[in-house]
Amino acid sequence: MPIFSVRAELYPTEDTASVRRAVANLFPDSTVTEEGAFLVCHPAEITQLITLITGQKTRYAFVEELSRKTEGNGFRILLNKQAALAGRVNIVDEPKPLGSMEFSGVVDNPVIYFEKLLDITGYVSSRQEGDSLGRYTQDGE
Repeated sequence: MPIFSVRAELYPTEDTASVRRAVANLFPDSTVTEEGAFLVCHPAEITQLITLITGQKTRYAFVEELSRKTEGNGFRILLNKQAALAGRVNIVDEPKPLGSMEFSGVVDNPVIYFEKLLDITGYVSSRQEGDSLGRYTQDGE
């Protein structure tokens, strides 16, 4: 069963309610708690995130970045808080001054898991060298 976590740092100049809305825009069914200087949630489902990525036509970019940020069955990807506040998913490749939210998780074969959710089975996994996952094709056969 997948385990997901979201963590957004709260800067002293930020409005906590705005950061809560940013998190809720991507993970609406999650209970957000304040833990020190961070807002944290553990989404049981990520349907809204997947819907937004698909609607923005950024699913290939998301999986490419995810493949670079995966180690074993764990992954950690940064999402722009300002974009999330506007209801968009924007991947951050390195920490930015305005901050980001960390979306992480543990799931069997994260790349394949997200390829299936985003309906692009085999897009990255078929290119992974030396990996038994390479047997998958674009159609998942």
